[in-house]
Amino acid sequence: MPNKTTIPASFIVILLSTLIAFAANQGSVSISNIPLFGFVVFLIFVIQWLVFVPSFINRKHGLEKVEVLHPLLNTILEETYGIMIYQEQVMEAAQKLSGYSLGQADLLRRAMGKKIKSEMDNQRETFIDGALK
Repeated sequence: MPNKTTIPASFIVILLSTLIAFAANQGSVSISNIPLFGFVVFLIFVIQWLVFVPSFINRKHGLEKVEVLHPLLNTILEETYGIMIYQEQVMEAAQKLSGYSLGQADLLRRAMGKKIKSEMDNQRETFIDGALK
């Protein structure tokens, strides 16, 4: 039997794909499409939360074991039950795991937030090199 999040998530994915197809068929981006794109961004946010919220709630109530990938992340992820939610957690994890300075961690956070692939690729190298030291 599917859990409670399966049906809404499936519905949202279908709705999202329909909206994207509709927007693609419009040809060009116009002012009339701006609310549509805002709605799509909102749906992406909802889908992400549908994945993480049940796990967060289960962990909070002791129904699911809190697992952290590395002992250095325990203090960073303690407040959010092992789930990285805040951008500041990304920055602090980069500082503890790879020796990033505050400025370097902010560049990583910004690259991730804006999804700049070339910058994230550069940061991956720096992160791995720092973590291996």
